[in-house]
Amino acid sequence: MFRTSLIPKDSLLHPWLQSMALTEVPLSYQVVACLSLIGALLRRNVWVDQVEWRVYPNLSVLLVGPSGIGKDVTVRRMDRVIREYDPALILGGKTMESIQQQLIDVGDPACAFIEAPEITAFLGSKDYQKSMVQELTDLLSTGEAVDVSLKGTPGKRIIKNPTITMAAGSTEEWLHKAMPDGSLEGGLFPRFIIIHEEYGTKNVPLLKYSLTVRERQAAIEAYAVFSKRLRALLDHYVTPREIIPMADAVACYERWYINRFKYFSSIVRPYANRSRDQVLRMAMLLAITRGHDYMEEPDIRFATAMMNYVARSIEKAAQPPSTDAKVAREIITLLPAKTAAIMLHLGRKYDRRDIISGLELLRSAGQIIETKHEGALKWVPTKEADSSW
Repeated sequence: MFRTSLIPKDSLLHPWLQSMALTEVPLSYQVVACLSLIGALLRRNVWVDQVEWRVYPNLSVLLVGPSGIGKDVTVRRMDRVIREYDPALILGGKTMESIQQQLIDVGDPACAFIEAPEITAFLGSKDYQKSMVQELTDLLSTGEAVDVSLKGTPGKRIIKNPTITMAAGSTEEWLHKAMPDGSLEGGLFPRFIIIHEEYGTKNVPLLKYSLTVRERQAAIEAYAVFSKRLRALLDHYVTPREIIPMADAVACYERWYINRFKYFSSIVRPYANRSRDQVLRMAMLLAITRGHDYMEEPDIRFATAMMNYVARSIEKAAQPPSTDAKVAREIITLLPAKTAAIMLHLGRKYDRRDIISGLELLRSAGQIIETKHEGALKWVPTKEADSSW
């Protein structure tokens, strides 16, 4: 289990997490969103040198989960912060051609932020997706140039040094049923940090009435601290510079790199091939949230733990859920309810044994309890707001 104790106390992540404490957004979404938006704002002003190429801070994220879990809230929050500090980064437009033209107009380097709260809508219809996916993959590859010249149109159309940060959301069902062929096998999705969650961090029925005035005020004050420190951070990194890994960071990274395929199942092995730079990118960004021009072992440990969490996330997202897992999700939507009522309602759709397996799955995970007085089953949210993901 990934624990927030891996985030150093001097990191800018902490006031960000405190500012989002009013929401139900999963903690993992909050963390990667903060790193991603900071990376976008840094443009190409920082990098890790890999001799043959540079790892820039553009960290694209794909948040996977059911409707209402907080994907849209997270992406919109990122957009709002980026607009506050660097509105020129935001790309509009619904078609790839309009996005490409905007990137050409940006100049060199073509740094930009693209939001797609529902990646299904962004990619368009199934017939259109194949071309769209390839064009988007080319942009996210951080190459020196992308030629987007049109057939039959005179003149070259070149996007120079594209450095794109994309924040997208998806339901698990879309990944299972409509994910374009080849997206995971080394194409589009390995260029994202993919976080898959099934439940929010906590329940907040009414923001104004379910939380105390003190809690709401604390979140406002935390964002003020975050905003002030972010401004100072961006001012500090106006001058381009290389972020240097210290000896302990190098050793820690090398240990993970040598063993990295152990953390990925064969189903998502192609993702592991591209995970090396993503780990360096996250470690660099964490170091920057601490105001450092260098990476230490704690930065690498955080990044490798996050990547190992991602490995488990994408394995769940890439595989269709088992029948008992599907049943368990439907049971949660019925709670609070008595076991007999659950059996009656779901018995029209599932075999009795599958329903019992779904109940046992929730019980073993500590997700349901039986109330003493009513004899009904009640959902217990995952207790991970303060200590773990």
